[in-house]
Amino acid sequence: MALTKITGAVIKDSTIAAADMSATGTANSSNTLHGSNAWATVATSGVINIAAADPGTGQTAGNTWYLTGAINVVTPANSGLGVWTTVDPINETLVKVAGAGTRNAGLKMGGMTGWDEGTQSNKTEEYDGTAWAAGGNLNTGRSASTRAGTQTAAMMAGGATYGGSSGSYSLNTTEEYNGTAWTNVNNLSTGTESVQGDGTQTAAWVCGGYQHPNNNTTNSQEYNGTNWSAGGTLSTGRQYSHGCGLLTAGLIVGGHSSYSATTEEYDGSSWSAGANVHTALWASAVFGIQTAAVSASGQRTSPSARLYETQEYNGTAWSTSGNVILPRMFMGNSGSQASGMMFGGETTASGSTGCPHVEEYDVAVAQFINV
Repeated sequence: MALTKITGAVIKDSTIAAADMSATGTANSSNTLHGSNAWATVATSGVINIAAADPGTGQTAGNTWYLTGAINVVTPANSGLGVWTTVDPINETLVKVAGAGTRNAGLKMGGMTGWDEGTQSNKTEEYDGTAWAAGGNLNTGRSASTRAGTQTAAMMAGGATYGGSSGSYSLNTTEEYNGTAWTNVNNLSTGTESVQGDGTQTAAWVCGGYQHPNNNTTNSQEYNGTNWSAGGTLSTGRQYSHGCGLLTAGLIVGGHSSYSATTEEYDGSSWSAGANVHTALWASAVFGIQTAAVSASGQRTSPSARLYETQEYNGTAWSTSGNVILPRMFMGNSGSQASGMMFGGETTASGSTGCPHVEEYDVAVAQFINV
């Protein structure tokens, strides 16, 4: 019996291999498959779940169900088959916005409407997987900041409050969020904007960025929940790269250093080269962990354009995944490789004023049918 795999409305023959399947469970004679074909995450009885209706997005990778003559399998991370969906927008029109948390418990922090002389936002918004609601205001409205933590235990540091002679470049202020209110805590060792980082509220890292008046710094700083201290030195100074991961397992992607395709990985002490992304870019959305990350959209240099491209990283190599719906740069993001999102940012149409649009990223469903 032949099987056909349908992905994104494109039929691909002869693509089922043992590596695509797990070692648990077997199909039975009441389903499309017969014999001892092994499939991931089947029912406890050892057969594929027979679904009454399509369970929708947000499924765990490996989930498998039979519906209307086809077997549906949620593809694993790093399969290169992720899909983007447009969802409820944020309540502001922003660029250079920060994000933290997960896809179903996300946090939007700060940002700016307009370019260098734009209006800084001190607003926080919380996402429950369906809709955005107002959270506590930042003590200092800012943009181009770094992020770390969860919706109820977040950290935001650095950034800028542009505005001519009244504006501040390369802020050193740090704030923590408890799910209700922001509190000022100890400052960064060195004020930095256009900075990247991640981690938890009590174990975070930031690196690179712009430290007025010097571009493309190589500095790293580490946070232990109380104080900031010096970290490892980047191989390539850069700003407007984006990063993800833990203090002991961080990742940064691209950046504005003559537009860069390079990535670097952090072990908590030093930075080392990771695999290059496919296109030199800056200001992309980067979320996940060091060994399971996503880099989406951003700006390329030649020809100059916002990218539709999404790439997934497995700690060794980047693979192409599903295109974004609305290409952009300077957006916020949060979540994991299997379940992430991006929001706000500068699109071709919105220009420097930014946009409110939100897209969610999911692992895809591969469908197998009899032919």
